[in-house]
Amino acid sequence: MSLDLQNEIKKVLEEEISPSLKAHGGDAEFKEFKDGVVYILFHGACKGCPGAQSTIENIVEARLKARFPQIKRVELASEITQDMIDFAKKILSKKK
Repeated sequence: MSLDLQNEIKKVLEEEISPSLKAHGGDAEFKEFKDGVVYILFHGACKGCPGAQSTIENIVEARLKARFPQIKRVELASEITQDMIDFAKKILSKKK
């Protein structure tokens, strides 16, 4: 993905989407754009909210797809890293 497109996506998130999320105690952060999919992290009240998927589809995805035809969909990114998984496996394997 071009750096320009990435920066434009971030700009839309920061200027057009985040203000309404912040008004409800949450926020969204760009994580990655890969194979036509934008991955977003939710923070604050948005993180773990039962309506998070609806917010992604009806607000974030709708706004971004309208502006950027390269985007196929928007998904919530996992904050669990491979390092965290490996660490958990290491701890669990010692408990046997």
